[in-house]
Amino acid sequence: MQAALQTRRLKVAPTLAEAKTLQRELSTFKVKVSLASATESFEAWRERDPDDLVLAVALAVWYSERGGKRFTLFA
Repeated sequence: MQAALQTRRLKVAPTLAEAKTLQRELSTFKVKVSLASATESFEAWRERDPDDLVLAVALAVWYSERGGKRFTLFA
């Protein structure tokens, strides 16, 4: 998601019904790197922050970028 957003392969249309909600969720979604195991974990900044839209869009981006059927997420 981060790379897709940064390279403009993914854009959020401002007219999307849940655009503000998705942008808010994206802003509170953080990556944590464990130095001990050198792994990354992704989670909402606080446990109570919702992240369902972020995860749904992330799955669609993952599928699309691995040769899945191309489709428009946001018009």
